[in-house]
Amino acid sequence: MTRPLRAAILVIALGAGGLGVSGCTTASDLPGSARAWIEGPVRWLVLPEEARRFRRLSSHAEVLRFIEEFWQRRDPDPETPGNPLAQLFFERVQAADLLYSGEGVRGSLTDRGRTLVLLGSPSLLRYTQRSAPTWQPGGVRGGRPRATERVRIEVWGYEAADLPEPLVARLEERGVQFPFEVLFVEEGRATILVSGEELLEEIARAVVREAE
Repeated sequence: MTRPLRAAILVIALGAGGLGVSGCTTASDLPGSARAWIEGPVRWLVLPEEARRFRRLSSHAEVLRFIEEFWQRRDPDPETPGNPLAQLFFERVQAADLLYSGEGVRGSLTDRGRTLVLLGSPSLLRYTQRSAPTWQPGGVRGGRPRATERVRIEVWGYEAADLPEPLVARLEERGVQFPFEVLFVEEGRATILVSGEELLEEIARAVVREAE
């Protein structure tokens, strides 16, 4: 990764305000821009073990080093200039923010935004309806079935050709079968992921370059 691109990634990731210059003694003392980074769209790429390590950081210098190493691990070819995965990530975040933002929620932090950021646009998009039980308050165990209603399902379908070949190969090694679908259910104005969580978690791991 070239120095200019590396600097640009850090500036974009941390926001215009930067990290400040004062020292920090605990994770809770980290500047808001550092917390905003881990809580922003990058959350979809951060692995659980990385999140635990991030919470133990105690200075702005450690945060900067963490972010630089974070993207280095996700550079598919560190011997060439730039980081195409980082560039694609930021482009998809921008698209998700434009498409799915609403009612104070950033589009890239929604379930559909997460899917777009990790998988890109689906080659198949369709809608269907299914029956789902509804409940009324009270009764045994906090409620009892009252009836069924039709819920609207949004289906995103992906073929192997929709993803980069190296990523397809790594997913297939992990048992992912193509084509696959990601399902969302519409609940009022929200669209909630109901099928595909494990796949998205697998994508986040698959883009990490294995240590040499």
